[in-house]
Amino acid sequence: MTAKTRGELETVLVDLAVGGEDGARAGALSGEDRVLAALSHALGVPTLFVGPLVLMLTSGKRSAYVRRHAVEAVNFQLTLLLVTVVTFGIGGVLYALTWVVAAVAAVVALTGNGFRTPWILRLVR
Repeated sequence: MTAKTRGELETVLVDLAVGGEDGARAGALSGEDRVLAALSHALGVPTLFVGPLVLMLTSGKRSAYVRRHAVEAVNFQLTLLLVTVVTFGIGGVLYALTWVVAAVAAVVALTGNGFRTPWILRLVR
């Protein structure tokens, strides 16, 4: 490797940059977008689906990245709520899992990557 400046190295590493699902590079996202996307996952824990829904309707209009993460958080929270109602409260045990999934999704959102929660209903698109 003979690169001595960041510019020379960037031409070599351009194909290795990690992008989101829509192909946007992590560096092209603003810090505000990444924080709002992470916040949409974190707000799901105390507010169920209301916090992510508010972020989806307000900040989602400005940024597709924030909207994608907020939709994922809303779908996750709605699925957990539906499971809890259908199982007459027994599914409430799954809310302990919510903390772990929300933390992982928030960290992934802060890094500028896409996150899809497995095994949930995609009610909101």
